[in-house]
Amino acid sequence: MRIAICSMVIALTVLLSIFYELSQRSEWYILILGALLIVAFFIAFRDVKDKEKLIAFLIIAFAFLIRFYYVYTTTIEVRQHDPGSFGTVGHLGYIQFLYDNKWLPQFDPRPYWQFYHPPLHHALSAILLGISKDFFCVSPHEAHEGIQSLTLLYSMLILVTLYEIMKMLKIKGFALYSALAIIAFHPSFILLSGSVNNDVLSIALMTLSVMFTLKWLENKTIKRIIPVALSVGLGMLAKLSSALVAVPIGVIMIIELIKSRKSNWKGLLAQYGILGAISFPLGLGYQIRNLIRFGVPITYVQELPIDIDQYIGMKPFLYRIYDFSPYQLANPFLSWENGVNGYNEFNPLIALFKTAIFEETICDITFPSGTLLGVIAQMLFWVSIVLGVYAFVSLVIYTIKKSKEELYKVLLTAGFYLVTLISYYSMCMEYPFVCTMSFRYATPLIFMGAVGIGLLLKELKDDKKGKIIKYTNFGVAMLFSALSVISYIAVCGVK
Repeated sequence: MRIAICSMVIALTVLLSIFYELSQRSEWYILILGALLIVAFFIAFRDVKDKEKLIAFLIIAFAFLIRFYYVYTTTIEVRQHDPGSFGTVGHLGYIQFLYDNKWLPQFDPRPYWQFYHPPLHHALSAILLGISKDFFCVSPHEAHEGIQSLTLLYSMLILVTLYEIMKMLKIKGFALYSALAIIAFHPSFILLSGSVNNDVLSIALMTLSVMFTLKWLENKTIKRIIPVALSVGLGMLAKLSSALVAVPIGVIMIIELIKSRKSNWKGLLAQYGILGAISFPLGLGYQIRNLIRFGVPITYVQELPIDIDQYIGMKPFLYRIYDFSPYQLANPFLSWENGVNGYNEFNPLIALFKTAIFEETICDITFPSGTLLGVIAQMLFWVSIVLGVYAFVSLVIYTIKKSKEELYKVLLTAGFYLVTLISYYSMCMEYPFVCTMSFRYATPLIFMGAVGIGLLLKELKDDKKGKIIKYTNFGVAMLFSALSVISYIAVCGVK
């Protein structure tokens, strides 16, 4: 009941934002939203003695507030990836096409930028567009802006799902607060909350796949494997790269089958058959349709021409990996040849950290060098590197120290982390462009890394040394969160 009350308040504020006249935007609206969240908090949890749930709810509530503020102040033309425009091509053009035609493209999608993507996100956005324009008679401009309400909800679904995952992994106390805060206030999720492409929905469905797999491991029944199948299949229907999560899940299920070879292996095989019967048609149906009708390869990706400024294929891939010259770290923003730094970013790891914090379009115009905001941007960048290295080391240590009972936790954290990292580097090698090195292609590194930090912290003894490590980690996580919030309040002021 408590969660239902809070969910209704949040849903109401999101729906109101869809129909709010954008020309009348006011900071008072954000204050009203904050007051509603506080009211929901006290109504829902006024008699709860579990402080851990209270703190977790506050983190999630304030994460919603900053993400809503970003969406509220950011139009669909700002800081987007391949948006195109309504009535033409790009993600917005794809959404408009589905709204106008009420059906999938009946032509080879390859000549139309971004139309090759599976249609789930774009179809849901087109449905919302139709409800807003045709049922509520909202103006086209407001209805278009309302699409961001979906991506905002997807970003919050990710956070709530990861909170459930951490509870299932028995991550508690300061370990939970640290990991949850990193995910809640990470800049990439703030940006994704307002991004109109299909990235955030695919990430949400991947996190659901992990959660449902953990639930299935607790009780291996047909009833529990169906949500795994749906989340994996729908994730691929949103974006084909969501299939990455199927790798660690598949390994887990093979191990389970081997362990059950003398008992319930037939029952597991039946469940796996159901899993495949649901997930494969859902996940690959659109690609198979396009392959049969138009000859589009299942793994087709639209490529950029090599004669554009951001092409970096002239540098050997090994050189790009190993060159960590100091000048690349002098600025926390992604470098472009025609920008102030005069060179194209080429090291995938450095680009990963830069785009994780400020993506491709945020630069020193917002955070001028020598100003307080410039110092905050530098601090946020370096603190994020510390946390990123710490997350990687945590996963390595946890993997080495794991017990037999923790094997599945390792596969779903370190395994998913590793698969994502390999996929990212493979893509950087195959498509040597600056824009390819975006963190949005490796977003699971954040939440799997944060969960890894939580798993390692919870294993620490409750002695003086353990408490110092936990409190220090919590302090760094809070510093990162504060710097992120301050930075993105500044970003929200830039149109």
